[in-house]
Amino acid sequence: MTTRPDGTWSLRRRIVPFASYRAVTDDGETSATIVAPAPSVSALSSASAATGGVAVRTLGSRPGARIPPSFAGLSLEYGSVLDYLGSTGRGNPVFARLMTTLRRAGGAAPLLRFGGESSDETWWNPGGAPRPPGITTDITPAWIARV
Repeated sequence: MTTRPDGTWSLRRRIVPFASYRAVTDDGETSATIVAPAPSVSALSSASAATGGVAVRTLGSRPGARIPPSFAGLSLEYGSVLDYLGSTGRGNPVFARLMTTLRRAGGAAPLLRFGGESSDETWWNPGGAPRPPGITTDITPAWIARV
């Protein structure tokens, strides 16, 4: 695997069904993980015939609940929400196209989750009070209006 200075990485082999790939920084920190979900059983059968075998792992004896196509969504850190959605009073057209594509493919609007790790450093601050230690982001009525 090749990791570039900007943190992006590439893998010089075929992606294996149901595998996990990590980019690790020079100091040993994990910078990303991508899990390639297992394809359908029929795709596994044809992949097995083409490659000489694919290991299939199951985690239970019965199928679980069906995941609907509309399950797609994105999680955005608070500090980057306006970068994605657009902060000039007009929406970001590229992000809007992505949301439209996900909506059409899934039959429902994709879920947007704000926060993630940045939730630990974010607070509701409608009056503009000084931030307590450890807080880096204010959620204000103006921020909500821009979103």
